[in-house]
Amino acid sequence: MSKATPDELKAEQFNAVQFGVEDGAVWDAYLQALLDEQAFVVKERVGAAVYDSTDAVVINRIKRTERFLAAAELWLRRMNQIESDVTVSGEDTKNQGFTRYKTNYKSYYDKARAELAALPSASAMPTEASSAPAFGAVLTSHFQQNGTAP
Repeated sequence: MSKATPDELKAEQFNAVQFGVEDGAVWDAYLQALLDEQAFVVKERVGAAVYDSTDAVVINRIKRTERFLAAAELWLRRMNQIESDVTVSGEDTKNQGFTRYKTNYKSYYDKARAELAALPSASAMPTEASSAPAFGAVLTSHFQQNGTAP
């Protein structure tokens, strides 16, 4: 179970309506599950001994890291939700939203990385190699390797 709480994540101004949830208990369970997922990531990075520390400074940094990672994940989920929305009016203003959401996501993720870096024995958070599109192709043939037909 995470050290951060749903109420701390709600203080970041995320609300149930943004995610199509109308029941407060369901929203709290959704946030708790997200925080627990991030707690696993943090514990994996810092190790069980640091994660279970009783030092108030360490506990505070772990809570902040979990909260920031969860907030970054919520921004990603918002982007996914908006991407899945169908444009009805013919106007597509999603790009402005994506730019803002990606900026917010990056801000929270960077905060989480900074908190994690301040913890003893923390391993580095993985970083994206690139945010640019990547393409690949697979070429196949019904011919054998030596170029003759089967």
